[in-house]
Amino acid sequence: ELPGNGTLSIKVSDLAGGRDVGVVVESFGSAIVVENVGVVVESFGSAIVVEHVGGDGRSSAATPCSTEPSGTWYFAAGSTRLGTRERVAVLNPFGQSAVLDIAVVTSTGSFRPSQLQGIGVGARSRLVLDVNGAADLRPIVGLEVTTRGGTRVVAELALGSASPTAGVPMSLALGAPALASDLHLVDIDGGAGRQHSVVVFNPGPSDVVATVQVLATGTVQVVQRSVTAPAGGIAVFDPATVVGLAQDATVVVRTRGSGVAVGDLITSGAGRRGGGGVAVATAAPVAARRWVFATDQVPGGTKAQLAVENPGGSDADITVRAGFAGVPFSTVVAAGQRRAVTITVNSAPGAIVVTSSRPVFVSRRIGDRTATSVRTVGVIVR
Repeated sequence: ELPGNGTLSIKVSDLAGGRDVGVVVESFGSAIVVENVGVVVESFGSAIVVEHVGGDGRSSAATPCSTEPSGTWYFAAGSTRLGTRERVAVLNPFGQSAVLDIAVVTSTGSFRPSQLQGIGVGARSRLVLDVNGAADLRPIVGLEVTTRGGTRVVAELALGSASPTAGVPMSLALGAPALASDLHLVDIDGGAGRQHSVVVFNPGPSDVVATVQVLATGTVQVVQRSVTAPAGGIAVFDPATVVGLAQDATVVVRTRGSGVAVGDLITSGAGRRGGGGVAVATAAPVAARRWVFATDQVPGGTKAQLAVENPGGSDADITVRAGFAGVPFSTVVAAGQRRAVTITVNSAPGAIVVTSSRPVFVSRRIGDRTATSVRTVGVIVR
């Protein structure tokens, strides 16, 4: 039983005896927020907000869970560089088996590895697929996961160490269930030793020209560039070439009618070819007045930082509540600007609720200020 304005953590391994499983959480009559490993949530008459927090024994990561299954999932930015293992977890919560086909896209083009075609996912089961076996030692890897026959699934990407000695921290990202023409990466953080690769994935049959806008913190100046994503391929943009390595920024990617998927691949340490840290974030397509994060921390983290982008023409009045017992505080994000908000977390994890007077984009960063800090956009609550 979960009390009003309360939180509850359940360790999945305690339920499944250490097996690699998916979990279905059902809410009857009340809106809830869920955080755990491999979670799919179904709502019966109520809105439900879901977040997945997991770890590999060496590090932890978090990402929102899907609000609904889809027949197609896009992952714009992943990596199988030296020392990094990329996997895709697919959960089929329905009573009908699903068959998957996966296309892989790199800087040299797209291809369909035979081992990633015609993959069966049984009814009410979960399957984890190894991307390295089909496309190893690639600095940037994009994926398109499709199902046959109108079936629907949920897919999530995980990056981590290819071996116990590789030392690559864990990173999780939910895929995009649809393409969009206006996508926002709210939290591009600057700093020595980190590099952001903004990846524009175009699975369509024709080249797409995308406008990339970069908005740095504390400035109204928007720097704009154009990139061309080839048909069935990717275009990569480095925001540091615009705002410099030391500035935090928001990146907005827009196209004229043609949908794309956008992700951010963050690397640090030994460089993009191997070693060090690697993390991934997925761009958000929709602004909202209320955003919820199920947790304000992962194990070892001491603070959370929010990045808020106001894409509108008037100021946004923002109220943040960290932890259900926390005291709300307010701030203002000027029209067309972004702002960072730092939250010192308590010893016990708590939720973060952000409300705004006008639609905004909100992203949360938890952990230390490194390339492997966990970044994710929030869950929209209507």
